[in-house]
Order: sequence, then structure tokens, then C-alpha cells
Amino acid sequence: MLGYQLVQDQRLKLAMTPELQQSMHILTLSGQELMQYVQEQVMQNPVLELEEHRGSGHSQTVRSTHARRMAYDPLWHAQAASESLEQSVLSQLRLLELTPDVRRTAVYLTGNLNEDGYLDIDLADVCSVLNVSIGLAEEALRQVQSAEPAGIGGRDLRECLLLQIDRDSSSAHGAREIVAHYLEDLAHGQWGAIASSLRMSKVQVKAAAQYIQRLQPRPGQTIGTSIVPYVVPDAMVELKTEGYMLHMHPFSSPRLAVSELYRGWAENQGSAVVSEISDASAFLQARIKSAAWVIRCVALRRQTLQQVMQAILEEQIDFLTAGVKGIRPMTLAVIASRLGIHESTVSRAVNGKHLQTPHGVYPLKYFFSSGLPTQEGMDTSAQAVKARIRAIIAEENKDRPLSDQHIADILTKEGIQISRRTVAKYRDGMQLLAAGYRKTKM
Repeated sequence: MLGYQLVQDQRLKLAMTPELQQSMHILTLSGQELMQYVQEQVMQNPVLELEEHRGSGHSQTVRSTHARRMAYDPLWHAQAASESLEQSVLSQLRLLELTPDVRRTAVYLTGNLNEDGYLDIDLADVCSVLNVSIGLAEEALRQVQSAEPAGIGGRDLRECLLLQIDRDSSSAHGAREIVAHYLEDLAHGQWGAIASSLRMSKVQVKAAAQYIQRLQPRPGQTIGTSIVPYVVPDAMVELKTEGYMLHMHPFSSPRLAVSELYRGWAENQGSAVVSEISDASAFLQARIKSAAWVIRCVALRRQTLQQVMQAILEEQIDFLTAGVKGIRPMTLAVIASRLGIHESTVSRAVNGKHLQTPHGVYPLKYFFSSGLPTQEGMDTSAQAVKARIRAIIAEENKDRPLSDQHIADILTKEGIQISRRTVAKYRDGMQLLAAGYRKTKM
């Protein structure tokens, strides 16, 4: 018969306490995120205090939220966002005398412009959504394309360039015909074929090509719609004659302390008999315990991050003198084994962190890359190979650009075992054109 019964079941499982989860979360935060997290903790916990660093060695408790941000947050001084592409086009449409339907459709089209200024929606879909005729949608598109900068509202590169040429009274002879019918030939450098088809001299085709190259393929970028990434490095490394020196940024080591006033009050009132005072003391003891754990987690984060950065620099010591070409293959397992910690801890430590070096600011993940075998038996990093491919392309004869196979042969002669497909993969990843598109001369 089926029924209810009591059964004891013994199991062994791993449970993460809230304190451990908080510690792991703090380790994954970048310097900027850590300061925001610490400020939130200070606002929520009355016994936790954030001290401001002073050049004279003294410190002062920062109590005002505005003063705290101004003192610790350099991004507070970053330039405010400029007018977006959509706002710019809408402000120009307001000055035009349009019918309500055309204006409504033009506003809808403006909202579908991507950051490069291209229209990302088909006019047939616009007609279906807004229930308007195709003629009205085309009229609205013409109004959007009349806005500044020239080229806004183009549906592809060809239309974008044609909009700029049509608005330029001093455009080069033949430029419109080349863009309209021979854009692919122009990209492949087939200037002779273009000259023969349009019955133009090669000099005229060259002049038209140089004019087309000066046009803006991404007109939306000129208005400042792209977001400038502001990065505050978590540490700075200086190269000195006797070696290098690593300095941790104050963001990575905020000075936190438990208020001595509240600590003393809790200790003095801990033995009180009055229930109200006893409850207040218990509340303060809980807040003090919570604050002490946050302080410990922040200190542990700083210690772990500093150890990981030291290990990375010891593995990538050639990078400090030789730059990107000196980067060696390195994995998370190498750093974890060196420090005697788990790979997941290293992954959390490098996540979102940046290092300021003599060669620029790099994310810590940049130094981890796979390796390619060499004839000497030593592996070279993918980052170093990419830097070499970029240098080879920069030094090539633009009249006869090197193919991917030719670049692979050059690297093989230099001792790097790499295939043509890998060269093409790295070249595409660096957004470098293929050989046929890099040719700029006849």
C-alpha cells in the first residue's frame, strides 16, 4: 500500500555561504565597480567608513556622497555624452515643413538608423508597421537623407556614397558612375577596366578613386554616437633599470575601517540589562561583523589581484621591453599552478581588470593567449604572431600586396609554423582586408 513515511537520508554536498559568495563577487569587480560597491556598503552600513587618501600621509573620513565621488572617482570628471545621431536628425526634421504622416514616418526611420548612419529596416516593413504607402515612405526617406551629415539614411555603402557625391558640387569627374556601377571593380583595384568601360583616362579614374576614398563610409560616426570607453587601470607597472615596479591603483585598495565610535559604544553597552539598549548593541555587533567581513574581502581581493599581476609580469617579462611581439603563450593554468590556487580564482581575478604598461593600457586577459609551434621547439603567442602579420602587411608593396599564403610562407621561414587558414583568421580578426582589396595602384 502507498502511504506517507519518515525516512532519513544522509547526503554530502558543497554549500556556499553568503559570505563566500560576497568574497567571490568582490574579486570579480573592476576598480570602478569596486568603488561603487564600497560606496553602497558605506551607505547601508553606518559603522563602515571610507577614508580618503591624503598626500601628506593623513587620511580623512569621507561622509558626503558628492565629496566621496569627487575624491575617488576620476570618471566623475569625464566629458558628458554628446548629442546622438537620432537627436541630431530629429532636430533637423523639426525645421522642415512636413505633413503629419511624412513627419511620423521620418521620425520612425530616424529611430532605425544604426550608429554608422545606415537605415536598418526595409521600406516595405515600414509601410506594414505604419500602414502608409510606399510613395509616402520614400518621401520620408528623402527627407531623412537630406539631413546633415551627407550620407545619412543610406541603405548600403553605394547609396551612402552617392548621397555624398550628389550633394557635392565639386565632385570628381566620373565619381558617380564609378560608385553606381563599378564599386566592386574599384575595391579590387581594376582601374584599367573601369577606364575602358567609361572611356576615361587612367589619370581621371585615379583622380576619381582618390576623391571617393575621401568620402565618409560611416557618416553617423562623425556626430559622436559612439561611446568612448574610459578605463581606469587597476595597477601601473614601471620599467626601471633594476627591473620593474608594480603600483596598485587606489581603486583596488580603498581604505575601509569600522567606526571607533560605534565599536566603543557597542562594547560599553554589551552587558547592559535594558532590553532596548541590548537590542541596539546586538544590531551594532551584527553591523560590525558585516563591515569587518567587507574589509577582509577587499583586502583579500587586493592581495590576490597583486599576486596574479606579479605572476603575469614574471611570465611576460619580455613584453615590458619588446612590446606585443614579446608576449609568450600563457594560460590560466600556468598562473594558477604558479600561485597554488584554482584556475577559476585566476579567471575571476583578471576579469575586467586592466594594467597600465609602458606600451599602453591592456586588459589582463590580453596576456593570455594560445601558442603556435616554432622550429626551435618553443611556442610563440598568437598575439605576437598577429603583431607580426600586421607589420608584414604594413611593409608590403601596395602595388603587389601579399596573399595569405605568401604571408604564411614568410612566417614559416621565420620559424613560425602556421597555415594559410590561420593567417586569414588572424587577419580577419584584426579587420585587415584581403590582398585583392589592399591593392591601391594600377
